[in-house]
Amino acid sequence: MTTVSPLLKALICSSLLLMSLQLTYPKNKYVIKDGSLELYWEITGQNVTFALKLIGGKGWAGVGLGTSMINADIITMELANNQIYVRDRYSKAYSVPTLDTDLGGKSDVTLIESEIGNGFIAARFSRSLNTGDAND
Repeated sequence: MTTVSPLLKALICSSLLLMSLQLTYPKNKYVIKDGSLELYWEITGQNVTFALKLIGGKGWAGVGLGTSMINADIITMELANNQIYVRDRYSKAYSVPTLDTDLGGKSDVTLIESEIGNGFIAARFSRSLNTGDAND
C-alpha cells in the first residue's frame, strides 16, 4: 500500500478545488475602464444570465436595470463571511437599494455558481426576462 503525505494530500485537494471553481462566463462582455469590474451577459429564450467579476475588491458590485438609479431593478453580488450572495433589490433613490422581499416582492435571481479567487470575487446568476414582479 502506498502512503501519501498529509502535505501532498492537501495540495491535491487544493488543486482539485481550484480547478472546479472556474466560472463559466456568458458570451457578451463589458469591462469598466479601470478594469476593476467585468460584466458578462447572455439572453437565452426567456432568461438572462449575468456574471460579475469584481477585481481587487472585497464587498459588493451590482447590475442595474433601468434608465437611472431611481426606480431601478438591481441585482447585487455581495461578499459576506467569506461567502458570495446574489440579491434581488429595488432602488427608489440614490441610496442603498432595498431587498425586493422587504418591499413585498420576491427574489427572482438564481445563483448558478460563485468563486472567491486570488484578488477577485465572481458570480454567475440568472433570472427571467419577465418576472411578473412589480419591483423588477
